[in-house]
Amino acid sequence: MSNSLSLIRSERGALVAHTDPEQTLAEWEDAFAKQLNVSSPEVAKSALRQYLAAMGLGRSSPINEVNAALHTLQELQPRDILELNLMVQMLTASQQSLKLLGEAAMSTFPETKDLYLGLSARLMRLFSKQLTALGKYRNQAQTIRIERVSLDGNSQAVFGLTPSGGG
Repeated sequence: MSNSLSLIRSERGALVAHTDPEQTLAEWEDAFAKQLNVSSPEVAKSALRQYLAAMGLGRSSPINEVNAALHTLQELQPRDILELNLMVQMLTASQQSLKLLGEAAMSTFPETKDLYLGLSARLMRLFSKQLTALGKYRNQAQTIRIERVSLDGNSQAVFGLTPSGGG
């Protein structure tokens, strides 16, 4: 994305736009919605709030962590609201899986360690399935099956995709 959108914390602790000192928060939200390819800033704000909450980030979180989460989401470049929601789920599953691995590493009880490792493995599998789903959704390849081709004499067959619609 061309401009990386960042936030800073105001004197009151609220998150405000940082990309341009002249930019209002409403303008920042519009830019955020545009970069995430959603039509409404309200939809973008809602998705952002859900994402930050799922990542365990809120008003009291360090601003660099909030911006890192925001930039990660922006880097994935969702094309529509479905991709945005899937990406939020993917990032959350990945982050929680890593947290569980950390807990397993620190656990002194074998049963607890096994529990954390098992839960982490389940989230890793979920992430993998979500990544596959995202790839399929983005590519949405259509299969064209040719049942039969008949040629007579000196005829030639030409195969290829042709644009649909008028022309």
